[in-house]
Parts: sequence; structure tokens; C-alpha cells
Amino acid sequence: MIPITRPKITNIETKYVDDAIRNGWGKNCFNYIEQFKEKLINFLKVEKTWLTTSCHGALHTVLMTIGIKGGDEVIVPDYTWIGSANPVKWLGGTVVGCDINLEDACISPIDFEKKITEKTKAVIVVHLYGNVANLKEICKIAAKKNIYVIEDCAGAFGSEYNGERVGTIGDFGAFSFNATKMITTGEGGAIVAKHKKFHEKITLISDQGRDRNSKDTYEIKELGLKYNITNIQAALGLGQLERFKQIYNRKKEIFEIYKEKFIKNEKFLLHNLEKNNNKNNFWLPTILFKEGSANLDDLVKHVNKNGANIRRNIYTLSMTKPYYGLGNFPNSKYAAKNSVNLCSFEDIKNSEVEKICNLINNFTLKS
Repeated sequence: MIPITRPKITNIETKYVDDAIRNGWGKNCFNYIEQFKEKLINFLKVEKTWLTTSCHGALHTVLMTIGIKGGDEVIVPDYTWIGSANPVKWLGGTVVGCDINLEDACISPIDFEKKITEKTKAVIVVHLYGNVANLKEICKIAAKKNIYVIEDCAGAFGSEYNGERVGTIGDFGAFSFNATKMITTGEGGAIVAKHKKFHEKITLISDQGRDRNSKDTYEIKELGLKYNITNIQAALGLGQLERFKQIYNRKKEIFEIYKEKFIKNEKFLLHNLEKNNNKNNFWLPTILFKEGSANLDDLVKHVNKNGANIRRNIYTLSMTKPYYGLGNFPNSKYAAKNSVNLCSFEDIKNSEVEKICNLINNFTLKS
């Protein structure tokens, strides 16, 4: 069975993880954590990063940093995984749904502006599939209303907007390094904060409110969180990040095969096409069908019984029980109903990609 996505682990990663297991204890227990953080800082071209156990944890920490509480509203695209919204509710805030643009599956600046009220404190911009949202418009609208822009880059590590890494353009960036993402630590995440004024606050909150600079090492200054990544996980992440260019190049190569093989199929479009100066990381190639052009459940079964593992797309927020009644989002609903995610892991063979393409083309062109 050809998996949809999974990490490739090479001698670099196993060497670092083995060293962390054997020697990363006592005074060495933070060695790979510090190395991974430093590598991330250089990669993202930022001043500081904080590592977490997940993108959920990163978002939770950021939302606590800006003081989200009961009565505050946070705008979140309906077309996203539930983890983008849940931390808002954990803190007592209100999730306000927003529609997307069909062309990139990212938040619609037009609908975002419509959803702003006096209670709006932040917007979570999800760069879905490695696609890049219209940050220029989102940030311009947000700046007029003093709204924080939080980039959810769970699926977009390495994507770029006008030459800058996503996650570094808004006020905050949140990343995921779980086992399915562009690079992995097994499970993990990271935070970026654009403004220095939040650095101390994030450091305090992410260490359970403990002030490491205090003479009293047990002093707790405020309520905090504990989403600590381990040294072993960071060792894996360091190896993956050192191989990022290799991973990205292979992802792009896979995408180019899909693009070439699907160019004459008018039943759907590829969702990861780059435009303007944006750069996609090609993490998860996705096709968006014209409504009614194919039975997608049957398509998935047809492809997968022949050895692959493609899948229908995620549910929208408003399709899940915790968010019933969130609102009506036509583009979000359409994309969820008509999208299919394709296989894109690093070790997939070109012939396997071509086989998936042929299966999809043969099925859709006959239907």
C-alpha cells in the first residue's frame, strides 16, 4: 500500500537520535533542543523560536500570550482541521467562522473583513496544503482594526510569501512537526513571534509561568503551560531540517509529475499551483473537482484497491459536532465535498505517482 504521506528517516536522523538516547541526559539534556532551535532560527530568519509538542500547543500558547478570554472573538477559516480552532475555546474565546477562496483553499480576505466586530481580537490564517494565503490583504485589514494575525503553518513549513517564510509575516507563526508533516520530530511544533514585546511573555507561559532569570528557581510569576519537546524529538527534527532542501526538491518533483499527467483532465484542478511570488512547499498535493464530475468515494476506492492510499479531504469546522451552527460557508463546503488528497511521501517511486495519475484519469474521464 502506497501511503499518502510519511517521513523518510536517513542515517543523519538516526545518528542524531541515537546520540540523544545514549548521551543526551544530565547536563546534555537540552543539547539537541538548542541545536534544533538555532537551525530553525536560521531557516526562518527570525530572532527567536519556541519549541512545543504540537501546533495545537503552539496556538494555545500564542492565544494565551495575547490574552484571549471569554468575550473575545477569533476569526478562523471554516476549512481547516479542528486543531486550529479548539485552543480558542479552551481559553473561553468565541470562534467566528470565515469562508475561503476556492483558488487557494485559504481564508478569504473579503469574508474576513465582513466577520470583524468590536470583539474581534485575532485571526488565524491557515496556509492549507502548503498553499499561501493572501497575507498582504489580511494584514492590511487586521492592522486597521488592531487585530492580531496568527499564521497556522501546520502544513506549510517552508512555503514562502514574496520571498519570506510563512509564519514570519503575521504577528505570530505556529508550526507542526508531527509524523505526517513536511519535517517531523515524531510529534512537535514551534512558535515564532514577530514582535520582541511578546518574547518574555511566551517564554514565561511556555515554561509553566516560571521565571528562569529569578534567583528563586521555583518562582511562578503567572499561569503557564507545559508543551515541552524532548531532546530525542529535537534530534530527529534537527536531522530532518538539515535535509529540508532534499525533502522539498523531492516533493516538488512529485508534484510536477501530477501536474504533467493531469494537465489535460478538465474534471478537476490541482490546488497547489504557485502564483505571483509565492512558493508552495508541495506538502500535500490536492485536487479540486468540478461539482458532480465524479463520485469521489468510488474514485478513492478504485485507486486504493490498486495499491495506493489517497483520501477524501478533511471535514470543515462546521461539519463537526463542537462547531455545528458556526455558519454557512459555501466555498468551504464545496472544497470539502469535492477535494481529494494525493500521495506525496519522499520515497514514493515516480512510477507509483504515474500509476495513481493513470488510475484517476481513467476513472474520471470515463465517468
